[in-house]
Amino acid sequence: MSIINTDISIINTNIRTYENILYASLYLFFISNLYFIFNIIKILFTTKYAEYTKKINTDTMCQYICSYIHIVNIPLSIYMYSFNPDEIYLCDIIGISFLTYASFRYHYNLYENLYLKKYDEYKVPNKDNIIYFYNDFVCINLRSFLVLFCNYYYHPYSSYVSLFSGIVHIISVYLSTLNMLQLLQNNVTKNTFLNIHYIFNIFACGFDCLLCFMNSSYQVRIPFILTNISIIMTFVVEPFDKLTHVLFHVLLIIQNYYMCISNMEAGQLYLHLES
Repeated sequence: MSIINTDISIINTNIRTYENILYASLYLFFISNLYFIFNIIKILFTTKYAEYTKKINTDTMCQYICSYIHIVNIPLSIYMYSFNPDEIYLCDIIGISFLTYASFRYHYNLYENLYLKKYDEYKVPNKDNIIYFYNDFVCINLRSFLVLFCNYYYHPYSSYVSLFSGIVHIISVYLSTLNMLQLLQNNVTKNTFLNIHYIFNIFACGFDCLLCFMNSSYQVRIPFILTNISIIMTFVVEPFDKLTHVLFHVLLIIQNYYMCISNMEAGQLYLHLES
């Protein structure tokens, strides 16, 4: 009997191994195709549609749209959480609200300066808007931490996960602050500043997304991870040139949708196990 059980466990282990290999292959296939599609879009946008984009100030339009588009996440989250009300979800809604306000202040300030011709174009923050940029960055980290806190609130190891995530975000904010100071003192180039900033931001928020991914069902995992891969691709390829940031904000709405589902699923799962 023990031999049969051992054989069954070996078979199950092999099946799980093959399943993981299959999923990894599918993800790699999707990433390669997504990268290819984004590059095609970029080529079309910068060549075929270049004559149309030259007639409008795409930088100004981008900042104006981004000023308001993030507010969609507030009613979306309230609507999603209304299907399974729980006080803990207020933490996520608070995080979204802070980020929405910070995003509005940052992008609308850029829109005003671009519209009034104070800037010819915008790539990196300067001494006039560094506070808005910094607040937006801090609120991004705050929202990311709070959504993970909600996701693991009923998990047996919630305190350890929250503590570790908090440490990661504190380190990210600290190093990014030093990076901003280096920029203001002209000790780094604009491209170097952006690359370092993106690395710190993706590292901290990506860590939270990975843990949320691990604590979600397969129905949520797949679209959630693909959405996050698409977000990274927008920074790597920049398919819509200066309007790419609009796509980034649209993807954040989709990401928020699956985060809400993941939070509710995790809460229901662990409450059911406790009962």
